[in-house]
Amino acid sequence: MSFDHQLKTKSYYQTYMQENDEKQALLILGEKYVAERQKEVFDLSEIRFAQGEVYYLNKDYEAAIFKWENVSGELLPWARKKYSRCSFAIRFFSYCRRIL
Repeated sequence: MSFDHQLKTKSYYQTYMQENDEKQALLILGEKYVAERQKEVFDLSEIRFAQGEVYYLNKDYEAAIFKWENVSGELLPWARKKYSRCSFAIRFFSYCRRIL
């Protein structure tokens, strides 16, 4: 699967998963986050991006936004795009609650 395709289909996080590990995706990504933080020079952007995807797929839009706000580097444009989708989803759901 190409890098762009992974980003479009919100499956980039799967690069960190072994087979059948998707149910524990947040646990695995959390462990990778901690391991990366222990390095002298660390970059958490890729892990945060992947965590944002998992939160998004589980409809936890606020957590996804928080993760994507802290992405930099080559994933930044994708994070901004996904951030805007989450913002729209949150506004849409709050609008639906008001009219019901």
